[in-house]
Amino acid sequence: MKFTFKYEPKLFREYVQKNFSRANWLPYPNYERETFVSRLARLRGQVDMQVDASDEAFRRWMEQLDHSYKMLLPFVYEDFETDVQRKYALLAMQSIVQEEKVVFAHLLQQCYATNTFVPYWLLLTRAYQANPERYNAHWPSHVKEQWAAYIRVQTNHVEYVGDKMLQRIAHIEGVLDDYFIRPEHAFYREVLVYVFERGPIELFQKERSMFRQLFEEADQVTAQRLATGFIRAEAMAVLEKESQLIFDRLHTYVKRPLYWNETPQDAKEAFHRWYLGTNLREFFGGIDQNHERFEYWETFIPRMKDALVLEDNKTILFYFEDVVIMEVLGMGAVYVYEANVFEGHFGHYIRQYREALESEMYQTHGIVTYHLDREMIRDKALVYRGGWLSHSGAWQGRFDEYLERSLGWEVT
Repeated sequence: MKFTFKYEPKLFREYVQKNFSRANWLPYPNYERETFVSRLARLRGQVDMQVDASDEAFRRWMEQLDHSYKMLLPFVYEDFETDVQRKYALLAMQSIVQEEKVVFAHLLQQCYATNTFVPYWLLLTRAYQANPERYNAHWPSHVKEQWAAYIRVQTNHVEYVGDKMLQRIAHIEGVLDDYFIRPEHAFYREVLVYVFERGPIELFQKERSMFRQLFEEADQVTAQRLATGFIRAEAMAVLEKESQLIFDRLHTYVKRPLYWNETPQDAKEAFHRWYLGTNLREFFGGIDQNHERFEYWETFIPRMKDALVLEDNKTILFYFEDVVIMEVLGMGAVYVYEANVFEGHFGHYIRQYREALESEMYQTHGIVTYHLDREMIRDKALVYRGGWLSHSGAWQGRFDEYLERSLGWEVT
């Protein structure tokens, strides 16, 4: 008996359908392919020779331009110099998008790649509305529904797509797919920045790596926008690594105000309070008997400008507008210095210590090249109005009384 075998690549077809089906949704070519790049370069060469031609000569050139080059006109539109040249180019693109489906993808690519929707969006929307089946024949029904509304959007595309993503926090990748937005697009980055500016803490928890990459690659203004969204989502205490990432780049507005000059006041103050609270918590947290000190000084964080922990991890400086307070663990002593007195006597030590902490040696290897001992900045004779206090007995009440009487602070 003779057997005949017929090859049925079922598994392969299923794999292709699962992983590459979107290629039929929108035929984005490989824009980095050598043949595409060289053809586009040849078209640019022709454009360079035509930009100085008369209007009539330019019209004839555009009419006679090879079909394969006309399909690439969206990529050279900005190279045309006069209104007449742009008008003829728009007419040619309007005609070719009706003939070639791929030109719809080229127009959308230009919108997204540069985050510039004029004039490309109008051309593709007119073509789509005139004959949607020409472009969406392979699209799933939910994508067709999304585009039925999207195609009518004329401005604020970032906000439109961003709001859709905020409505579907658990499926933001699906939203990006529905609108054919890819990571290499400038539009992709703008949409994500918009979303992270407004998203809830659940977004930051789900997309931690995406937020980190976006923040690390952002310019200074965009980094502030991302930080503002993170702060307002109240993610600082929950996502400590991301909080530290923001601090490493921007520090706080008290020390580096220019790094926060585009940030709303409420957000930069909230981040500064987080930073101070973290410093206090780390300083006091390891010693059980001193937790009450953390609770006490925590109430003054809104008034506090900075906090600096010495390398012995037993001394911390609290910077306020009027005074600098040194808290010493173990011996339970507190020294209160008038701010200008402290700066005059000990400021040079502090500056050298801060420089050491910010040096590459410390950042890379954890080695402090300048050692600041608390004995270098402890002088009972310089304290302000009897501001040498101890943590004995009911010390909180005595501290409150001193701060109210000697400093004029309102203590609640």
